[in-house]
Amino acid sequence: MIHTTDLHECVLTPHETEITLDAILFDSEYTLFSNSDGFYVTQFIPATSYDHQRLAEHIESCKVLVEQRSGYWSHKNVRCEAERKTGVFAATQSFAPKVDPIPDNRVFENCQQVSLRCFLNDDQSGQIYLNISYLDVYSPTNGIDADDYGTAPDDSDFDW
Repeated sequence: MIHTTDLHECVLTPHETEITLDAILFDSEYTLFSNSDGFYVTQFIPATSYDHQRLAEHIESCKVLVEQRSGYWSHKNVRCEAERKTGVFAATQSFAPKVDPIPDNRVFENCQQVSLRCFLNDDQSGQIYLNISYLDVYSPTNGIDADDYGTAPDDSDFDW
């Protein structure tokens, strides 16, 4: 008996496709709660052009990796639809990401700055999905108490 394997298996693993970047949450309505389809969707914008470029290149290199590992007999149509036309990325997954710290009302503020640990995986058809394994929320005050900001003295005498 000859043992054969499925020709349309997934080839990407989370540990080899992991990337960490800073981002700004665009739409986080379904980050902690699933939508009607049962998926968790987080839309974000990379915080810097460097993060955007790194993520785009990482996705392209994973596409090449899927094509190389699939073999010439595979009929996979390799594609990734994580980036929208507006430059917003969408991570669609079947599990909620780990969030630290979880907001009090379990809703993120608009344009909340976060650090994301993302990874890519594929399915049998060749579709590549962007997933978020960890979402670290930055404090708006960056850990500085309001009393530590200091104020400029009102009676300062500047010679202009």
